[in-house]
Amino acid sequence: MTQSISVEIADQLKTAFDFFNAELFGGSLSECILTVQREKQTMGYFSPFRWSNTNGKIAHELALNPAYFAGHPLLEVFQTLVHEQCHLWQQEFGKPSRTCYHNREWAAKMVSIGLIPTDTGLPGGKQTGQKISDYADPGGLFETACIKLVQHGFFISWIDRRVAETHSTQ
Repeated sequence: MTQSISVEIADQLKTAFDFFNAELFGGSLSECILTVQREKQTMGYFSPFRWSNTNGKIAHELALNPAYFAGHPLLEVFQTLVHEQCHLWQQEFGKPSRTCYHNREWAAKMVSIGLIPTDTGLPGGKQTGQKISDYADPGGLFETACIKLVQHGFFISWIDRRVAETHSTQ
């Protein structure tokens, strides 16, 4: 029996989440609900305490935008996932700031795992604020983990066709 496509993509995202949790966070992050959401101009987001089940258990949500799976290198998808995992880490072990704000504690965690936060997307940018992207520290923990995951055959098998077609005609 073949696996459903919904389960296939969910398993791939969980595999990446679990891998980076082990490699970069020592397995300390709690399980969260991984979703794919098409939010304009957002590669992903973390939403604390977003879900609950009928027994009252609470779970965080970590969302990735599937529109970026086709048009961006896998490294950038990984960057988004780990960026959001740092928000999860801060929620569980630190002092999160207001919604959508990236504070010094969060930035320090990013740097410690080899992702450099920046408001410009380039070296030398401001590391805190509302709109913060990041880049991989060459040879750092994050980049090393990414190489290891890809060498083990990881890929995302489902992508947005419309985005893929748009990028192939440019």
